[in-house]
Amino acid sequence: MGRDPVTVPSELARTLAEIEKEHVQRVVEACSGNLAAAARVLGIDRSTLVRKLRRWGVSQER
Repeated sequence: MGRDPVTVPSELARTLAEIEKEHVQRVVEACSGNLAAAARVLGIDRSTLVRKLRRWGVSQER
């Protein structure tokens, strides 16, 4: 027996990684580029935030 294909609305078809990246970028923008503040909002260490931004190729300049 095969599985029936699942159809989801396009706004739900994003990966968790894509959603994470978008959310992190929005928080950094909301904090006016202040990475320490953004990390606090996100509940992660600043170094973790910097590592994520580097991996995604996101500029850390204000």
